[in-house]
Amino acid sequence: LEISKTKSVRFPKLMTCLNIGCPLGMGVWEGVPLRDLVWMTKPKENLRRVHYHGFHNNDPAQLFRSSLPVGRVLEDPDDLPPVIVCHKLNGEWLTPERGGPARMVVPEHYGFKSVKWLTRIELITGEYDGFYQAVDYRLKEPGEEGPGRELTRMPVSSLIVAADGASVRGVAWGGDRGVAGVDVRIDGGDWQPAR
Repeated sequence: LEISKTKSVRFPKLMTCLNIGCPLGMGVWEGVPLRDLVWMTKPKENLRRVHYHGFHNNDPAQLFRSSLPVGRVLEDPDDLPPVIVCHKLNGEWLTPERGGPARMVVPEHYGFKSVKWLTRIELITGEYDGFYQAVDYRLKEPGEEGPGRELTRMPVSSLIVAADGASVRGVAWGGDRGVAGVDVRIDGGDWQPAR
């Protein structure tokens, strides 16, 4: 925890869950920005996503895992706090009940992205299999012909479901011109309109 002496940040977050109707509690979460840990590894590849795993039990069918686009890990859109590897809640060491000794905390997401009992963080380039599919998207502005602008980062909010059953969470930002459509491709395949 040496890095936490100089790099820790704290912010309030109401932890909520998709399958529980009421909030799980409000607290001030404290930890090291995930981006600082990523930079400590001195990555040399073209990073695409950061995947992280937490311990749940020994049943391989019940894995705690999630991922974020590297753009969200390295940048904080709309003045959001950074994604952190959390070790304290309300000034106290994180208890096992709350995911200690360390958990991910993603400020703008439901609790499923803030994986508890963190065991592993993986930096993923363009090569994925199964859970680790590479998903790109591009935007088409109103009246625009052709392929549109290709992007690799999508701020999280709503849900777009792509062809072939892959789902991409995010908002299509198009500035003051709006967005006429979104295309998605998986693992470098053909571009397909998102539904």
